[in-house]
Amino acid sequence: MPVFDLNNRRVGTVKHVQFADDMIEDAFVADDLTVQNADETVRRRLLKAGFIKINTGLLRRDQYATSDMIEYVGGDGVQLNVLRERLMKL
Repeated sequence: MPVFDLNNRRVGTVKHVQFADDMIEDAFVADDLTVQNADETVRRRLLKAGFIKINTGLLRRDQYATSDMIEYVGGDGVQLNVLRERLMKL
């Protein structure tokens, strides 16, 4: 599913969806070693808020958008309420 930023620029495609989890002490993301190995503050923020991992292409690092950065999800893809420059890169 394609992902677009605030200016309607295509950022990439959804690679992984992680729903919010209030039990962050016990939470881990089995499918995403990058998040598991991230700084504890970043990892807790991502897991508590929920996020999507965005595949941005072969030569670029994946980017992460927390649930509060998502304006809506529709038939045309995911619309973010931030510019691509505000997305997290791990």
